[in-house]
Amino acid sequence: MTFAAGFSPDYAIALGPASDSFGGLWQLANGGANSLNFVSSVNLNPTGNNNSPTYTFSFNVSQLGIVPNSGATFTLLGTYTSNSGFRSDEAMAGNDVGAQGWNPFLQTAFVSYTIVPEPSSAALLGLGAAALIAWRRRR
Repeated sequence: MTFAAGFSPDYAIALGPASDSFGGLWQLANGGANSLNFVSSVNLNPTGNNNSPTYTFSFNVSQLGIVPNSGATFTLLGTYTSNSGFRSDEAMAGNDVGAQGWNPFLQTAFVSYTIVPEPSSAALLGLGAAALIAWRRRR
């Protein structure tokens, strides 16, 4: 895969719901075989089933070096590759072009996502208190 300008991946997520019954997060590193650094499971669900209409996975953004609730932005590309390295011409959260198989591909797009800060408990408490004061004044 030749990546588009502006896209420089640092991490990879591999999902094998039926073939491996596992999903994991790896930090990418330069080097030869076995140079990927395993970070953690991504809690893939369900596993052992290649006919599920949906699959979910999750991990903490802090595992990517992103501060939670910081408003930080990250980029993403998803591509469909078998355990043997056979690549499909399907992609999500971006796009790529190439002939299916063990052929070179070119990434043509990626998508950016922003971590949306969640309101803090103190802010919610303050909003609730303000609403209660306004309600009491109207009585």
